[in-house]
Amino acid sequence: KLILIMKYLDRLPPHLQFDPDGLFANPIEYPRDARPEAPTPLDPYLVHHGDGTSYIENTVEAIGAKVESAGRVIGLDEDHRKSVAKELTTDLAVRVVRNEESFDRLRDSIKDRELDRMMIEIIEKARAGAADPQELLRLITEHPDMISVEFFKRTTPFDPSEHSDAEHLLTQILDTLQQSFYDAEIIYFDAPVITTKPFYTENGALVWKQKIGEAKSQYSHTEIIVKYSKIVPSSKRHPQGLPINLVAPSGSRVNMLPLAISAYFRVADYKNRPGYNSPEGEFREYVGSDTIDALLPQVDTMDKIDHLIEIESVLDAIPPNMREVYANLLEQHFR
Repeated sequence: KLILIMKYLDRLPPHLQFDPDGLFANPIEYPRDARPEAPTPLDPYLVHHGDGTSYIENTVEAIGAKVESAGRVIGLDEDHRKSVAKELTTDLAVRVVRNEESFDRLRDSIKDRELDRMMIEIIEKARAGAADPQELLRLITEHPDMISVEFFKRTTPFDPSEHSDAEHLLTQILDTLQQSFYDAEIIYFDAPVITTKPFYTENGALVWKQKIGEAKSQYSHTEIIVKYSKIVPSSKRHPQGLPINLVAPSGSRVNMLPLAISAYFRVADYKNRPGYNSPEGEFREYVGSDTIDALLPQVDTMDKIDHLIEIESVLDAIPPNMREVYANLLEQHFR
């Protein structure tokens, strides 16, 4: 009760200011009116739903149900549906671990520091996944030791229309942020910069990241990163009529269906920050960076030996039941 009362004052008393573990250690309910694009809670293990289920448990069940329903609608086979459900669940696990690490760094950062009422409320909202992008940008700008914080995510399995809507919404959110955030200048690039080259995951998804802009001030430099996750289903199982959205230089046309899109703020000097861990090898396996030239146009020509090694390394990370379609795709691109 004392904490709730003191949240309405300008600052907490000294004995609570210097006890961030006590201040931000209470279980918190996930907002009933959470937006579909709301970020993953910053303190996911302590977030629960009104029915008593944990945020993580509830989200895993929701992912499975959405993938199953969407996959059946377009006639995708069971093997693909299971692989995608596993991929999105693994992606959730990555975000949960990353957020836990960011929150731990935040709590270390605020030790022995006075927090104003607004920052305390922002942190509480971020813990629950209820903070808006402007609040989250202020959070990481003032506490760069966090390294990164997610501000947008949408799971859009097999639905190009929903994925396009999500991209449009992300653009609107960033436009609003640019107009309303005054602590730093929001700069958008004319062309996105690939920060993580396309790689295949162990579940057969194709993932890459790109930097689309920056938030810069005299005292801070934060990058805006967008992460894409897609899958190439077997043409035998892919229904006719869905858009062909990848055309290789060779002219081959490939169906690529979206799985998810997310965005986060990351400090520009993240590699030099204490606690930074490279994502390589965690939950995912980087197995090849230049396998889809349509996504990364400037691909060096590889000789035959390198070509075979590249294909073999990629296929090793893909479930056996999905290797044929990817093998055909790779052969088309490296022909």
